[in-house]
Amino acid sequence: MAKFDVFISYSHADQAWVENELLRRLEIAGLRACIDHRDFAAGAPIATEIERAIRESRKTILVLSPDYLKSQWAEYESLIVQTAGPSNRNRRLVPVLHKPCKLPSRLSFLIYVDLSDGKASEESWSRLLVTLGSKRETGVGARPLEPPALRCYFDHLIEDHCQLFTGRTENLRQIDTFLQQSTGGYFFVEGPSGYGKTALLANLVQTHPQVAYHFISQVYKVQGSDFDPTELDSLLSNLLEQLEGGGTQVSFQSPRARFQHLLRTAPGEKARVIVIDAVDEVDRHPSYLYGLLPTTLAPGVFVVLSARTLGDRSYLKEIGLRPNNLADSMELVGLDERDIADLLRKAGVRSASLSAAPEFVELLSRISQGDPFYLRFLVEDIAAGVITAANLHNVPSGLNGYLDLQLSILDRGAHLPQHRDILGIILDALGPVGREDLIHMVDGLDRLNFDNVIRDIERFLLVFNSNYTFCHPRFKEYFQAKARNPVR
Repeated sequence: MAKFDVFISYSHADQAWVENELLRRLEIAGLRACIDHRDFAAGAPIATEIERAIRESRKTILVLSPDYLKSQWAEYESLIVQTAGPSNRNRRLVPVLHKPCKLPSRLSFLIYVDLSDGKASEESWSRLLVTLGSKRETGVGARPLEPPALRCYFDHLIEDHCQLFTGRTENLRQIDTFLQQSTGGYFFVEGPSGYGKTALLANLVQTHPQVAYHFISQVYKVQGSDFDPTELDSLLSNLLEQLEGGGTQVSFQSPRARFQHLLRTAPGEKARVIVIDAVDEVDRHPSYLYGLLPTTLAPGVFVVLSARTLGDRSYLKEIGLRPNNLADSMELVGLDERDIADLLRKAGVRSASLSAAPEFVELLSRISQGDPFYLRFLVEDIAAGVITAANLHNVPSGLNGYLDLQLSILDRGAHLPQHRDILGIILDALGPVGREDLIHMVDGLDRLNFDNVIRDIERFLLVFNSNYTFCHPRFKEYFQAKARNPVR
């Protein structure tokens, strides 16, 4: 367990606001904050104390301002955290905008909480505190935080999938045009596994706050939770809460009937837009969506759906729809060299320096075959300095070859038995596995060495509320194949 919930990285020019406003709110909300003037050891080297504070904290807040960006220690701190995880997949880095400033490339891909003058609403403070894990009140005399709306369950998913997002400008424009110029109907997004369907729709809902959304995600199931994103009851509760304006609705109709009524009834002045991602992740046959979605929607009602490509057939049939029921559709393809260069620019200082090297970008394109999922991991390695212009030609072509290489490296590690057991348990589990369960089941794993052991395989995993599962179905499919045929 981390000693602190959050380490505050800031410029001393902003110290008054940090101590009187930020630190005060964090500690009233029950968060254990680490701050230099109080928690650094007297006489110790500053660099050593910064590294210790980041290591001992679950998250690090960057208080962004012009003075912060000019501070040499602020740059040092942000680079340490980025080196630990260049894409910020586990959201350890939480930027907070205190004063307007132009962000450097190493931070430009991060989504910040705007607490600058005129923007520091109670909603913004609540968003920050929920991100940091607080469930208590936000300030002196403040009301306790309201339980987050069900859609807040997907905040982690949305933020994760909006990191390093590129190459889908035309796809977003096509959906925008559909929403603005059509009278209503279904829009269907298809694509191979890992080609960015969820990332596309996460960016869509982030930029369209009026949209009601639900992500059917197997990897975000949580043991013991009342909310299961893969179950019909949770889907209906979440969407109805958004569509009906929040609060408990008094109605003699079932949730299913109420939802279908909203699909068949024209809204008032504003369009009714619903996004349901990954309809192929419903693990029941027939799908509970079959019969739920009418073949024709009322005018002004828009429903955006996504699913994996199923060879030469469409998943539409599984949910009771046909191609002629669609108003529009798209199939996602791989990223081209221009998209890859943009991805390199967004990932960090090291990778940005290589984005203008045509031969490097062209070779990266050939190795990745334009696969967005594989590219994300390659670019992370480039940003961390693991892959360079000098050794890129040694990187395997295709994701499976890359994973074979990663496993061969793990095989030479000191924690091989624990890594194999952890991956095997997660592979066999019906849902995410808790940290304490892994410690109990894996020989040689304990609370003291857990973080060090898991670090080597963490990039394969999604960590959500201290539960572990594979971060994408393609990883699970790869390890399932290895389990069936262990000889490499």
